Order: sequence, then structure tokens, then C-alpha cells
Amino acid sequence: MTSQFLTVLPPEIRNYIYELVFRCSFMARMESRYLFIEPSTGSEGSFYEIIYRGRVLALLLVNHQVSQEACACFYPKTEFAGEALALKQFLIGIGTYRRNMIRTLHLHIDLYYYGFDDVLRLLLTMQGLWTLMVRISGFRVADQLQNLIDRGILMLTGKFDVRVYAWSSLTYESVTQIEQGFDIWTRKVVWSNAKGDSEWKVHGTD
Repeated sequence: MTSQFLTVLPPEIRNYIYELVFRCSFMARMESRYLFIEPSTGSEGSFYEIIYRGRVLALLLVNHQVSQEACACFYPKTEFAGEALALKQFLIGIGTYRRNMIRTLHLHIDLYYYGFDDVLRLLLTMQGLWTLMVRISGFRVADQLQNLIDRGILMLTGKFDVRVYAWSSLTYESVTQIEQGFDIWTRKVVWSNAKGDSEWKVHGTD
């Protein structure tokens, strides 16, 4: 399909095409339009980035008109997730205009908080952000919340909805899997702050 053919289609048809492309072309867990951002691996990227993400996001580079329309479909309606360093690279790379289209981010906290301070500064500039989900480990939750405070997360107070959740796994064994267990991942919101609210709510850290 050439860009000329695409641009002569009615706007509602073009928007339907964008929705289909962005909905069906990512990893299996993207039913809710959830895109995990990986750190850059060099100029060629990883196999996953080349085969899957690259083909789909190429739609954003067709021409100015298609790029504007596709961006308006892609960025506000996709939940972006990753560790701080990867999100930092991504948010800087897409520029201010596209960054302000993002509505939901999932920030995964790693052991050393690489890139966390830079991401906080970027978050403060994101005018369109509605929700920030911060994932921490399910172990020693109170200590991790204090670490977030020490690193400056209170700067985000009242800016947008912030929900901090603990992520942990429970291993179960079934009758037919006596020797081999499997992991069930669970998450629980333990701390939150609503847009416009000056208070943070603790939901339990046990």
C-alpha cells in the first residue's frame, strides 16, 4: 500500500486501518495495547525489535499526514512499560510532541534505580500523562517505598494518578505436576496518589 493510496481513503477508514495495525501486531499480551520497551541494543536492534516492532511502527514514518494521524492513534491508546533506563531512552527519543500524547506509563523499578532520576524529570514535563503505574518487588515493600521517597517520587504529587504496586510470584503444584511447579504472578497496589490530591494513600504493605 503506497502512502498516496492511503491518504485518499476517507479519514474513518484510515483510522480503522491504524487501529487494526497497532492492535494486532505486538506481543500476545497486548490485548490492552501494552508495549514493553526494551533498552537499545545498538543500531540494528534485537530480533524482536526488527521483526515485530519495527514493521508496525514504520507506519509512523510514511509521510507527515499519516504520521500525525497514526501517532494520534498509537501513543494515547498504548500503555508503555519498561525499566527506568529503557523508558528514559524511549521518552527522549520520541521527542516532546509525541511524549505529550502518552496517557499511561508502567515504570518497573530495578534493583539499582538506573535512570530513575532522569525519568522523574521527564515525567514532570509530560502534559498529557494520566496514569503512572510503578512496579516494585513484592519483598520488603516498606523499604522500597522509602527508597522511592528518598529518590524524589513525591515530586509527582498531584500531577497525575500514581499507583505503586508490589509484583510477586507464588509457586503452586497441581496433582498432575507433583515434581514441577509453576509461577502465578500477582500484583497489589500498596501506595497511590490521585491527580490534584496532596495526600498519598497507603493500601497495606504486609
